[in-house]
Formats: sequence, C-alpha cells, structure tokens
Amino acid sequence: MWYEIEKLKQVLVNYQTKITKEEFKMIEFIVTIVYCIILIILSILFVKQAIFFFSNEKKFAGGMCIYLSILTLFFSIYGGYKYYISQKQDFCPNCHYEYKTNEKFDYCPECNAKLTNKCDNCNKYLPDSATDTCPYCGSKIDARVGEIPSISNTTDQNISQCPNCKKSLEGMKNIEQCPYCNFELSQVLTQKTNECPECHHSFEGMDYIKDICPFCGKKIN
Repeated sequence: MWYEIEKLKQVLVNYQTKITKEEFKMIEFIVTIVYCIILIILSILFVKQAIFFFSNEKKFAGGMCIYLSILTLFFSIYGGYKYYISQKQDFCPNCHYEYKTNEKFDYCPECNAKLTNKCDNCNKYLPDSATDTCPYCGSKIDARVGEIPSISNTTDQNISQCPNCKKSLEGMKNIEQCPYCNFELSQVLTQKTNECPECHHSFEGMDYIKDICPFCGKKIN
C-alpha cells in the first residue's frame, strides 16, 4: 500500500508545475493523513476481529488478525515517518536558501555555495583535516562548505550523443553541428533540460533550477 501512495505522490510531482507549491504541500499532507488514518482503522478492526476469534477458541485465526493488526499499524507509522523525513528543511550557510534535506544537494540551487564536504573529483567525503588536497585522489580542494567554488568548477554544456543520428559525440567539445549528419546542435543546447548533462540527476518537479546543477555544481546552460 505504501508503494501505491508513493506512485500517487509521483503523479502529484508530475503535475506540480500546474499548481502552486503551497497547494502541492497541502495535497501531499492530506494524502498522507488519509493513508495513515485508513491503516489505523484497519488495525483496530483486526484487533476487534482477533478478540472475536479468541473468544470462540479460534486461536490461529485470532493470531493472524493480531499479526495483520501489527503490520498495518507499522505501515501507518512508517508512512508518517517517511512524510516527516521528506518535509525536513535545511538551509544554505551562505545565502540561507531553504531546501528539503532529502533532495541531497551538494550545491545550493540559489547561490551555488557548497553544501557538503565532498571532493568534486572523486565524490568522497573529505576529513576535516583535509584543507588543500583530497587525500583520496589528490585533486585540489576548490571550496569548503559554505563557500562558492571558482569558475573552474563549472563546465560548458556538451552533448554526448546526437539526438538526430544517435551517434556518439563523446570528447567533442563546443561543437554547434553534428559532424555525421550536420544536425544543428545549438537548438538542443538552448532548450530547457530536464536533467544535468554532467551527473544526469533529474530536475523533474524543480521549478527553481537556474543555470547551476544543485547536485554537482556544474553549469547546465
């Protein structure tokens, strides 16, 4: 049943652009509350049925009802906990932009300040003692948490595959036309992207994305 509620939430995310954020949050809250209430009612009904079976010396049936009661109560608590976790907020130490912690941003979507103490090259968490270079891959540490990386952390947007002939364009930087079919790539680069061309994280449902990927900190246009 929790799988069904997650599918319903995904449908809501797909239509989020048609409603305000406040309306979306309210719908998500109501759906979660209804889900939890239904499971609690089912749990109570299972307990009542178990009492009936035990009074008629049907121990196995009564035991199954107790098991189902505990199971539905567990899913109700789990659903409430998942909703609570999804609503937890954190903020950027540089511009104080608020975001949900479950979005797991490495960079602030608003000011591009670094939010996690990870190496930009190998993506491993850095120890507090590492100040200049990453102890795992040896690359230079460009910015600490709360600092905005230099322009070297960004990259030009390139296309790895021609959308027309589907041939690989790996390693071909800053090209405006496909060398195989002469398809104009500039029209693709100017279109709004639904995912980061570097880390391939989806931007679906994120209407606040600017020109920097909040997951890897790279330029997206």
